[in-house]
Amino acid sequence: MRRYCVGLTMIGIWCLVTGSFICGIYVSFECFPFFQSLYLIIFGSILFSIIPLWFVFPHKFPWRVRQMVMVLTIASGTIPCVHWMLFATWAEIVHLAFGAFGMFFFYGLGFVFFHYRIPERFAPGKFDIWLHSHQFWHLFVASMYTFIPTLYYCFMKGSPERKKTIICLLVLSCRRAMVANVYNVIALNSIQFFFASAEEKSSREILKMGLYIFWLKTTLTFPCFTFETNQILILKFF
Repeated sequence: MRRYCVGLTMIGIWCLVTGSFICGIYVSFECFPFFQSLYLIIFGSILFSIIPLWFVFPHKFPWRVRQMVMVLTIASGTIPCVHWMLFATWAEIVHLAFGAFGMFFFYGLGFVFFHYRIPERFAPGKFDIWLHSHQFWHLFVASMYTFIPTLYYCFMKGSPERKKTIICLLVLSCRRAMVANVYNVIALNSIQFFFASAEEKSSREILKMGLYIFWLKTTLTFPCFTFETNQILILKFF
């Protein structure tokens, strides 16, 4: 059961990562239908190839192999970005470069925390429920898809104070993502109380399973209201 829950949460993250690439490719290469179709087919194929990796043949692929597939998938998103820069104007590159940098920055930072088990590797047993690497991973991923629409809104709003705008972006992104992690802890404690037996209530596996299940639900529902919420917070900030 735990293996399938882990697979579901990984599929959610993978859909988010490849989906962010697909949206950018569709818009950026709209005037170049051949390259648009080519990149959409490639990244669409990558997305659907992940399902067998986690559900059909999970025992044939070690954990490190699946991690490397994730890294290569994220890194491959730089290829259409560089290709687009070859024919884009300098104004377009400057306008969108910060958003692209923020996307890869949050993805990469989240993977570093997740892969190297930060911070629990430095204090074993101290971060089993709060502030462990899996929560930081989702924190940075959630920050990414909060960061991008907020960035778009700030530029569309035309704020003259760019430094203040950037600080606002980072604060709102981390704040909104941290709220989701707080909900995770509340939910997993509720699942432990209602569904675990007396012997299982002390088991960390039940806590992890609750976190995986609730994060799947959060992954599916959280992006729906992110943009509207950030508009309200931005207006209050300025």
